[in-house]
Amino acid sequence: MLRHFTAAALLVLCTGAARAADAVETSVNVSYGDLNLTSSSDDKILASRLTAAAKTVCAPQPGMSYADSGTQACMTSAINAAISRIQDQLEDKLRASRDADLREAMANP
Repeated sequence: MLRHFTAAALLVLCTGAARAADAVETSVNVSYGDLNLTSSSDDKILASRLTAAAKTVCAPQPGMSYADSGTQACMTSAINAAISRIQDQLEDKLRASRDADLREAMANP
């Protein structure tokens, strides 16, 4: 059911501790419009996409690794921000559909 939403991409943003010296904002598009977010297998696909995007935007500085606490904090922050944006987009679409249904019901008693 949720796959019919037209939201096709999400920006994952990070200015995390791993990049504190640079303080550069990086983004990656993560597509999820093809997924049914009520399906556990599609949830796993989205989680994998978000993790891959977080690895891209939170790539460790030279001499650091993904095990570094700053890099891990950046990845956690980026994934949490992405999940929040997805939830907001889905809620907005559900509210818009609900409002349209209510307007139609009131117009056609």
